[in-house]
Amino acid sequence: MKVRLYEVIPYDAFAFGDLSNFQAGEESWRRTLEIPDVSRFFHLVDAKKTKICGVFISDKEKILLPVPGDVVAPRKGEEGCLSVSILKSKPDKAITDIKSDYFPETEGKVESAQGFISFNIFKNYIKGCENLGITDNLIKSSDIFVKEFKVGLSLNQDTFTAEEGRLYMTTYVRLKNNYSYLILTWGDEYIEEGDYHIGGETRVAKIKEFNDQKFKEFLEEKVKVNENKLYRLYLTSSTYVSGELKIGTKIVVDNLEFELVWAFISGKEWISGYRKPAILMLKPGSVLILKANKNGNLTRLTFIEEKAYLPVYKDKDKAEILNEEKEPSFFGWNYGIFEKYEYKGV
Repeated sequence: MKVRLYEVIPYDAFAFGDLSNFQAGEESWRRTLEIPDVSRFFHLVDAKKTKICGVFISDKEKILLPVPGDVVAPRKGEEGCLSVSILKSKPDKAITDIKSDYFPETEGKVESAQGFISFNIFKNYIKGCENLGITDNLIKSSDIFVKEFKVGLSLNQDTFTAEEGRLYMTTYVRLKNNYSYLILTWGDEYIEEGDYHIGGETRVAKIKEFNDQKFKEFLEEKVKVNENKLYRLYLTSSTYVSGELKIGTKIVVDNLEFELVWAFISGKEWISGYRKPAILMLKPGSVLILKANKNGNLTRLTFIEEKAYLPVYKDKDKAEILNEEKEPSFFGWNYGIFEKYEYKGV
């Protein structure tokens, strides 16, 4: 299994719709997402051979990842540094339940950071650095994307003529300057360079391999897991965890069992496909703090084991959804970047 990155170079603006209720009409707006879910790229690969397990941004030189959920910035644009919200703990006591005083610790007036950070900054973060430098290291969405609004027209499917009162506004997202999407794949299949339909409205983009050997080697490294030690899992794709997400929830990461200690959630989103169903997933950028229940080894790019009734096709050529429980990781959901968790007081 190999890690690869592919650049998605736009020829025009993209349309990645969300699950908000929409019906054509003169006062209706169709929204679009800036960062699409990995499922928008499933048609590029055979899931039995390769998983689409992350969507990032490129500026032709740097890889930009969604800012982790435990990174905070000074409130209201004030000067200061990006920092990591650290769990408090007593040196002689493992973090195991919410009654021990280990709520996230921050200094000054801060708020959750929004945007993207470069891979170089991310490496410092994942290795336990608590200060990520000046706020200029945070790339805002407004620096990357611009929204465009266009008028849509609903057609009568029998006559293919316009229906009265069925105009609507639709939103597109255009990447500024030299920005493009990056998709992360893990598997044996290679995507040939060429033009492909991406997103809605039959939009087309060029896809070619993006070579960054350091990033790929970083994700393929092994991480040693020790029983009762803490680890961080940064989610690269939308992730489904069954039941209530609470302290002590059992989380299985590639055959190793952990307990959830804390979750820094970047939000949740409904993920769906042809004829539904929809399932609620944690957004990429969310961070799970886990306590290991046994020893082992994991690849840094890894996945959470779960089962769900998934909104996907049986194969990419047939519009027939699965009618049985399947692992989200089989397709590319539930993936993340794994590393030991360093925190104050220990």
